[in-house]
Amino acid sequence: GGDFLITNSGVGLSGTVAGITANSVTTGDILTVSATGLTTGSGLIMTGPTSAGVTDHFAKLTSDIGSSSSLLNLNPDFSGSAVTGYGVYNLATDATANANTDYGYYSTLTLSGNAAKTGVGLYSSLSSSSTTADTLVGLDTDTAVTGIMTTGTRNIYGIRSQPTAGAESTGGTTNMYGGYFKPSADVAAGGTVNSYGLYVANGTFDTDGTSTNTGLYVETPTGADTNYAAIFAGGNVGIGTTAPLSQLDVAGLTGTDAITLSGSGAKKMAFNWASNAINFDVFS
Repeated sequence: GGDFLITNSGVGLSGTVAGITANSVTTGDILTVSATGLTTGSGLIMTGPTSAGVTDHFAKLTSDIGSSSSLLNLNPDFSGSAVTGYGVYNLATDATANANTDYGYYSTLTLSGNAAKTGVGLYSSLSSSSTTADTLVGLDTDTAVTGIMTTGTRNIYGIRSQPTAGAESTGGTTNMYGGYFKPSADVAAGGTVNSYGLYVANGTFDTDGTSTNTGLYVETPTGADTNYAAIFAGGNVGIGTTAPLSQLDVAGLTGTDAITLSGSGAKKMAFNWASNAINFDVFS
């Protein structure tokens, strides 16, 4: 039951069941729902079909957006005690046996008109003023598969970035970044800050089949006038050590090749560490 009900029992099978037209209103709120005493339940429930699927949009919002305004404004207040809350909670499923393409969230932003605009496809700001040891995660993705396949190739991406600049500009400079990371921190006396522009942690694998674990893989860059696989503009690089003492610090094990120079798939020269000595081997 309810205080106000609209029931369509099949008299009309198409069209608008209920509509509000207020095209002359210039200031105010057209529809307001207030439920300040609600402790259990929902302020708004919309239930659609469960099998055929909606071929249009189940919820549709269209409007021109003015300065400092938004099409959808959400203001959740996580003021409970030891709660787990969600500003937006999306639980999508696809249990069909069809080769569908599903998007949990899909967004497009198209800029046109000749002006120096700034477009941001997805923006998130996360901050904390707590004086306790917090854990802040700006973006957390969890991509997992559990189905066992017997043939084919499966591709799994935690994050996939594919920027393009297709316009062949005749002047100016275009800088493209597949990933741009710039951490900043400040610390007082007695504190400690460890900063990593990019930290590749070791995952979990097994050796039941054939597995290869590569911490960092860079394809051979081609196509540009000048191609670089990597540039370290400054600082020390450590291999086998977390505290490099020179521009390239290779900490090898005794009796093993620390640096190998190869050509045509065969070893040509190698440096290896011996007890209190360095061996230099040349291979024909």
